[in-house]
Formats: sequence, structure tokens, C-alpha cells
Amino acid sequence: MGAATGPVTDTSVKQICATTIKQLLDQYFANTLGKENDVVRLIMGLIQKESSFNYNATGPVLSVAASSGASDYYYSSPISNVYTTGNSVQRSNIVQGQQALGLMQTMGWNQVKGASKTGKQLIESIRPDLVSALCVNPGESLYAKFTGASNVSNQVLAGLAVLESKYKAVKQSGSKFTIGSGQNQFTYDSKMQCALQGYIGLSTTDKGNGSSTAAYVASIYYGAAFKQANGGGGTTISGPPSTNTGPITAASGDNQHPPGC
Repeated sequence: MGAATGPVTDTSVKQICATTIKQLLDQYFANTLGKENDVVRLIMGLIQKESSFNYNATGPVLSVAASSGASDYYYSSPISNVYTTGNSVQRSNIVQGQQALGLMQTMGWNQVKGASKTGKQLIESIRPDLVSALCVNPGESLYAKFTGASNVSNQVLAGLAVLESKYKAVKQSGSKFTIGSGQNQFTYDSKMQCALQGYIGLSTTDKGNGSSTAAYVASIYYGAAFKQANGGGGTTISGPPSTNTGPITAASGDNQHPPGC
């Protein structure tokens, strides 16, 4: 995993993020994520872990040989058509779909219209009502929509849509909650812990740096990342400017981990 590119962020970005998260939850996710206790601060912890509040964060380009998601995107008909008929700028933009972008490090390909062998990418499949707000045509710049201070809302909205899809995949098992299956099944005490695990990815280790994905969840769920995002005591949004620009994890759960997570 490479360090995020772009400027170090400050407390004002955290405040903007907290406000944006609350507004978007109320507008688009009131009946799912918005029902969970303390969800704004938990998502702040997720952003801390994924990008350290760096709205220009871009992850490494994922190889089509190493990532099933990258392969599905790269070899889809719409992307092939861009390479055949597109101009040089459009062709150069294709690689942006193979990177995790922005504050919540969602994979670029999630927001490219039709760029999958199934005919629909993730946002088109899970939240068709958000396609006009979030999705670009093949060959259009994803950086222009999902990096920079002016695109904080797009970055957060895309991340919340992906997180909601993981939230909906959680199953209750007695007093516990589970996500995934077989060797890639995780069990937690809360539904949000499972959703966060799904977002990070359904494997035991991060392929980028070998770290435990469960440890990522623990950090986000009232652990170190949560406290750094929300203040040392976990009670406020304010805090000193962050000087940490990594690690960038496998944010969307669809990039460096087994498919279907």
C-alpha cells in the first residue's frame, strides 16, 4: 500500500466531513446506516483509517492479473471500446478506475457506467438512484469527481453507498452478527462491526501490507482510528492536524480481497 498523495489535512476537514456524513445519512441512508448508534463518529474512524482525511488520496493502480475486480473492469466492453475508439485523454483516464479514490478510498471502477462483464458496476447495481450523482461515462475523469476539496460530498456519498451494501449483507446469528461465508466469514457483536469488515474486505489479512483486517475494524470501532478522528477521548470532532497520510487500505472491500465480499 502506498502513502496517499496530496496535502496533509487539518481539523476543518474533519468538521466538514462530520457535517457531510450527517447530511448524507439523513438524505439517502436514513433507513439503513442512519439507524445505527454513533454512526457518524464510526464513519469518521473509517475515514481516518482509509485516508487520514486526505481528500486527494489515491491508492495504487491494481493489476488486472492480481485483482478480479480490476480484470472485470478492464476487460469489460465499455472499457475495451474506449481503448479502441477513444482519444488519448480518455484512454489515459481508464487507469483511474483501478485506483481507490478520495476520503473513503472507494474503488474508481464502482462509479464507471457499465464497466463490468455483468453490464453494471457496483453503484449502478446497489443504488441506481445515485448514478446521476456519482457515475461517469467510460473514459471520463474520475479524479475530477472524486478528489479535491470541492468533491468531499461525492467522496463520502460513494463510500456510504458501498458501506450500505455491506451493511445489507450482514446476517444475524443468535445474539451475534456475521458477514461472509466459509473461511471468509466474520462474526461480531454488532452489525456495524460486520459492515466495516465487509468494507475493509473479507479476508484475514490485507494483501497490500499483511496487516490483520480484523485489527483494522478494531481500530475503527472505538479504537485508535476512532479516537484520532473524533478526539483523544472519543467525544469531539476537534483535534490537532493529522500528519499521517496512510495506510491506505483496501477500502471498498472489492479490490484486493476475494471477490464477492
